[in-house]
Amino acid sequence: MLLLPAMLAFVLPINGAAAFSGTYEVVNRNSGIVMEVAEFSTTNGGTVDQWVANGGLNQRWTLTSLGSGNYLIANANSGLALEVAGSLTTDGAILDQSTNTGGLNQQWSITSLSNGCYEIVNANSQLPAEVAGSSTADGGTIDQNAWTGSNNQQWLILPEGVTGTVSPPSGGAGVAASNFHGFNWADEGDNFQDGPLLLSGMASTDTYAAVESEAGVVLGAFENVGANAVRIPINPATVIGTWWESYKAAIDTATSLGMKVIICPWCRTGSDDGVVDDLPSFWQMWDTVVTNYNGNGDVYFEVLNEPYGYSASGWLNLVSSWLARYPTVAHGRVFAGGTGYDDDVPNVASSLVTSGCLFSVHDYGFWNPDDVTDSFFYNNLSGEVGAYAGRCVMTEFGASMQSQYNYAGGDQSNNAVASMIGFCSFCAGNQMGSVYWPGLRDGDDYSMFTRNANTTALARNSASGMALVEYGWGYYNGAGTYQIVNGNSGLALEVAGSSTTIGANVDQSSYVGGDNQQWTLSKLGNGSYAITNVNSRLVLEVAGSSLADGGNVDQANWSDGPNQQWGILNLADGFYAITNRNSGLALEVAGSSTTNGA
Repeated sequence: MLLLPAMLAFVLPINGAAAFSGTYEVVNRNSGIVMEVAEFSTTNGGTVDQWVANGGLNQRWTLTSLGSGNYLIANANSGLALEVAGSLTTDGAILDQSTNTGGLNQQWSITSLSNGCYEIVNANSQLPAEVAGSSTADGGTIDQNAWTGSNNQQWLILPEGVTGTVSPPSGGAGVAASNFHGFNWADEGDNFQDGPLLLSGMASTDTYAAVESEAGVVLGAFENVGANAVRIPINPATVIGTWWESYKAAIDTATSLGMKVIICPWCRTGSDDGVVDDLPSFWQMWDTVVTNYNGNGDVYFEVLNEPYGYSASGWLNLVSSWLARYPTVAHGRVFAGGTGYDDDVPNVASSLVTSGCLFSVHDYGFWNPDDVTDSFFYNNLSGEVGAYAGRCVMTEFGASMQSQYNYAGGDQSNNAVASMIGFCSFCAGNQMGSVYWPGLRDGDDYSMFTRNANTTALARNSASGMALVEYGWGYYNGAGTYQIVNGNSGLALEVAGSSTTIGANVDQSSYVGGDNQQWTLSKLGNGSYAITNVNSRLVLEVAGSSLADGGNVDQANWSDGPNQQWGILNLADGFYAITNRNSGLALEVAGSSTTNGA
C-alpha cells in the first residue's frame, strides 16, 4: 500500500503591464511593510520610506493611468506625486514627493512579475524603485537602482482596506482539519528563542539553497511515512531581518512537495509568559508572513502558540485583531489555539469571533503522570475539544520514541504508551487532524527521527510509535479493501481455496482479484487493526495465540483477542510490516518462498 500526496497545479499570470485605478497600499516583498510619506509630510521634498502598516493616509497611494503605459502615483494624504528627486538617473537616487509637473521623473510603469508582485520603474531613469540595502526596518529608505530581481525591488499593490489592514490576495479557503497528518520541525533549543530560529539541521550561515537542501531531506523523510503537513515556528527575530530570506526555503520546499504548512509564532525565551512580547514587532512579523504567503493556499497561520497568559476574553480580542488586520486571509486557513496551553478549545470555538477558523489543541501524558490507561487520555482529550473535534488539529502531542516502548502492545500500564494510544485513537475516531511533536528536534527524546551530522538522511526512532501516529492519521480506516502483497514474492495474501470455514489456512498466490484475496482493515481504538477477509468475513489471526516463531496464521470468527489484532508499521517506499499484537512477531511468507500456495 503506497500513500501518495495529491499533486497541486499552479496557474501563474503572464508577465506584462498591469492595470490599476484607485487607492492602494504598496508593500515591499522583502520587508513586508508599506511605502509611505514619512511623518505625514505635505510639503514638496517630503521623505518617502517604509513603515509597518498602521492605516494612515500617508501609507495610501492613488494610481492614475496617464494613457501611455505609465502611472502617476500620488500620496493620498498630501496629494503630491511620487518622484525621483532631482530627476536623477543614477543608482541610489532617493524617492520623495512633489507637486505634479508632468515630468518623466514623476511617471512610473508597473509590470507584473508573475508571482503576485510588481516591478515599479521610473520613466525618466528606467530604474526600479527599491528599499535601499534590503532593509526590513521601519524608516528604511526608498530609492532607485538597477534591476537585480531581488525581493527588495518587488512590490505588492494591495487594494485599500479599512484602517490598519494588510490585504494581499488570497490563495484559497483551506481544507478540513482531518486532512492534517504531520510533524513539528523544531529548533534544537526549543522554539522559545530570543534570536532567529534555527530548525534542527540549519546553521545561521545557511543560504536559501542550503536550507532548501536540508528541508528536502527532512520533509522527504516525513513524507515517506505518510505525513502531508509540517508545523514551522517563527518569531520576530526570524522574520524581521536577513535570516528570513534563507528561512523561507523550509516553507517553500514544503509547499513545493504538496505539503500543508502551519506557521506559528512562539514567545521569547526570557518572557515565556504566554502573551505577545511586543505588539509592534508581532504585527510587523505577521505583516511580512501574510504578505509573503497568503497567496499560497497550502500555508496556514496559527496566531500564537499556547496563549496561556491571556484570559479567554483577552485571547479572543487578540484573535479578533488578527482577523481584522488580515481581511483577505480565509478563516479556514487560520488556527486559534484553545485557552491555557491550547487545552480548552470550547472557550474559543464557541465565540462568533472564530467563526470558520480551525483550532489547535495540545496534550501530553506527562501532564497527568499518575494516569496509565488509554481510556483516561481519550476522555481527557475529548473534554479539551468538546463538540469541535471536526475543526481541531492536535498540533502537539508526543512521548519517548527512544525508550523502546512497544506502542503496539496495548497501554501496558505505562503513562507514555497509554497517552499516545488514547490521543491517536481519539483523532482516528473523531475526524481530527494531528501533528506530532516533534518530527525532528535534535536532542529531544520525543523526536520521531534522528538526523545524521550533515542532514543527508534521517533515521526513524520507533517503528511502533510511528505506526500509532499513522493510526491517528486515519490510514486504513475500513472505508475500502486492500490487497496485501509480499515484498519478496510479489504474491498476494489470500485464504486458501476461498474457504469460508474457521481455521482455514492463509497462504500466498498470484493476484486474480478474488474476494478471498481482498482484506478490510478496521481500526480497533487501541492502535491496532482487525484484518477481515472480504470473502469469508472471518478475521486474520495467529492460530492458538502462538507466541513462537513459525506459528501458523489462519482465519476465525472475531473474538477481540490480541492474537487477532495487528499493528501496521510503515517501512517507507510503499512497504509495511504487519505485526501481531499478542506475539509481537511479524507476518511473513515461510522460508522466503516465491511459489503459489506457500
